[in-house]
Amino acid sequence: MNAGTNATDGQEASQRLPYLPWYCGDFMSSTRGWSVTARGVYRELLDSSWDVGGLPADPKTLRALIRATPAEWEKSWPLVEPKFPIGTDGLRRNARLEKH
Repeated sequence: MNAGTNATDGQEASQRLPYLPWYCGDFMSSTRGWSVTARGVYRELLDSSWDVGGLPADPKTLRALIRATPAEWEKSWPLVEPKFPIGTDGLRRNARLEKH
């Protein structure tokens, strides 16, 4: 995360982990059968969300954020979108990531 306050829980940066805990088995089981591109899109969005605290709702903005090509996005977004629902604040977040 960037320095400052997390938009979801109000914790100061010094109280949060300085890294993203990574659970390889959980990631693989939740993306089993996905293409490597879809898994890459998902991971890029997870990392971006960890860094900034939430993602914009607009899919075009998200695609540009991670620099996915239109073809990569078209094949991946239908799988990834349910992992990042839009919250009451208008930002997309991954529920599992928010626990960390």
